[in-house]
Amino acid sequence: MRTVPASPSHIVPLLAALSTDDRALLDRLAGDSAALLLRNIGDSNPTWCGLDDAGGVVTMGGVIPKGDGEGYIWQLVTPAIAGHKRDYIKQGRAMMRQALPLYRRLTTIVSCDFTAALRHLRRLGFTIMPPADVAGLPACWCERALT
Repeated sequence: MRTVPASPSHIVPLLAALSTDDRALLDRLAGDSAALLLRNIGDSNPTWCGLDDAGGVVTMGGVIPKGDGEGYIWQLVTPAIAGHKRDYIKQGRAMMRQALPLYRRLTTIVSCDFTAALRHLRRLGFTIMPPADVAGLPACWCERALT
């Protein structure tokens, strides 16, 4: 998997490659998923998109500045991530190296069902908070202070 900056051209392939459940959840939470991703790409610094050898979108994400040195991480992964676990871990570390000079604190929220993502964030130094209700779903707030 190679990592490139996310761009609007990656949105449709990403949405098409998401699992049915993930796409339904994204649509439920965001309404217009494509518009949300377009806005997120435009608002984020940095962005990333993991592409497989054929150019298919495996993962996409970014960090949205929230002011006062805080950034909010967003990320979506497709089922193809199963074949790219080692690259995904490397991508996470690379994202942290990009974010370290830009943000003093990173936050994100992850569904409690995404145990692999929570493990990955823990390995990247994030503190995982106890589950809470977010839009009717159990989710964990995750944060990493970089100072």
